[in-house]
Amino acid sequence: MPQPNVGEIISSTIQARNREYADNHTANNAILFWLSKKGNIRPLDGGDKIYEEVSFTDNTNVSSF
Repeated sequence: MPQPNVGEIISSTIQARNREYADNHTANNAILFWLSKKGNIRPLDGGDKIYEEVSFTDNTNVSSF
């Protein structure tokens, strides 16, 4: 029996693929699951970097020793 090449394997399985992305992280991580359940996850369109502005202030009432 001849061995199929990669092109034949891809062409035979490409029609059976799902067009949605699988998410194996959100359901298996407690924080991500909670955020998803509350509707606090915002999907973004592509890109290799995400810039989000963060505001903070120094707390003068707290100190460490």
